[in-house]
Amino acid sequence: MTEPLTEAQSAAEWAQVLRDRPPIVLATGPAADADRARADATHPILVAMRAAATNHYDLKGQPR
Repeated sequence: MTEPLTEAQSAAEWAQVLRDRPPIVLATGPAADADRARADATHPILVAMRAAATNHYDLKGQPR
């Protein structure tokens, strides 16, 4: 059985984890929203999903 970590050991372990894998920080505010909207407008997968949602298809899967 292992001994429980001390507070110092736990802090050191978390510090190492955060150095290895820093947290993702999401930018906020109007400028960040505009940047995300601009990126979403040109992302190929999102463009294809929007096109598929707005197009009507016939029985053979071709756009009408």
